[in-house]
Amino acid sequence: MDLETLNLYLDGLLSLVLEHKAEFQERDLRALLIEESAQALSFSDLVYEWLSLHSLSEEEALKMKIWFALPYKDLAEILSISTREVGQLLRTQRSLLLPNRVLRDEQQQSPPQIGGLSCFMIEQHLSVWIDGEIQDATTEESLRGHLKQCRECRGRLEEYRTLQEKLLSQRQSFPSIAEEEWSNVLRMAKVRRRQRIAKSSAYFLVVCVLCFLIVWVFWSKAAKTPNIYDIQE
Repeated sequence: MDLETLNLYLDGLLSLVLEHKAEFQERDLRALLIEESAQALSFSDLVYEWLSLHSLSEEEALKMKIWFALPYKDLAEILSISTREVGQLLRTQRSLLLPNRVLRDEQQQSPPQIGGLSCFMIEQHLSVWIDGEIQDATTEESLRGHLKQCRECRGRLEEYRTLQEKLLSQRQSFPSIAEEEWSNVLRMAKVRRRQRIAKSSAYFLVVCVLCFLIVWVFWSKAAKTPNIYDIQE
């Protein structure tokens, strides 16, 4: 993945780790991120490796959705779940962060249908709606019709939008990575790889020499030891 793409998502990637692991130095984390980015085939590949490297999980799904504006398809690939499960996961995470809502469906035995959908059904669709992931045109039209007429559901939608802004504000800001920093980190990483290869080669050579010496000593002793059946009286 190139430097330009990395800088687009730099704030979110660093924030995901630093909010959980304050012991990390930003400089070291940036260097590690550069190395991972240089090896990643795509942004989704980078995020998957970044989450695995720092033991982060599905609990970060909502922040990843908001901070990176990832479509459900990409989130599903990163989290190794289906797009349907992504929608359910994000809805659950939002419901835990939003104030409880007493729906009219719970207050009335026969709730009104506005725009073809009840307030209860609207609540089930608001998370997907605000993510721009409604696939069915009929459902989208019904949602618009209900929201246009129902003040309570419009208020609930505003709560979702407020939550979006709140989570977005939690993303920290960091200086962009310059070409010089990118090049220096990759150059140092290349030097370290060469050093590791040299050390590994040296260890391997030492082991080979030791094995050769052990075999040589063994066979030398075997050759010097007379066979009792060959000894003449």
